[in-house]
Amino acid sequence: MKSHRNYRKPPRFQTAIEWLEQEQNTGAVLDRARTILKLQPLLVNVLGTELTKQCLIINYTDGTLRLAVANNACAAKIKQLAPSMTRHLNKHGLELHNVELKVIRNPV
Repeated sequence: MKSHRNYRKPPRFQTAIEWLEQEQNTGAVLDRARTILKLQPLLVNVLGTELTKQCLIINYTDGTLRLAVANNACAAKIKQLAPSMTRHLNKHGLELHNVELKVIRNPV
């Protein structure tokens, strides 16, 4: 019979962020996750709650924000609000130069 003396209970984490904080090689992933978490409420401030519910952050890299949106009407409205979104995010320390939209039915 094998000894279970060296058995360690796996750590329990409440969130993915907590798990990422405990790992040593997840710095870039953790930074990206924190940035996306910071983006979400800022988008609500610019787009409003209802429009934000119709989009999903796909990625944010090198000043480009990629969003999946529910339909063409949402995409058109977000394009209209893109200059305001750029100013708002830049004011809050997130460099934004470009917004790319991809229409996907029911992204959220």
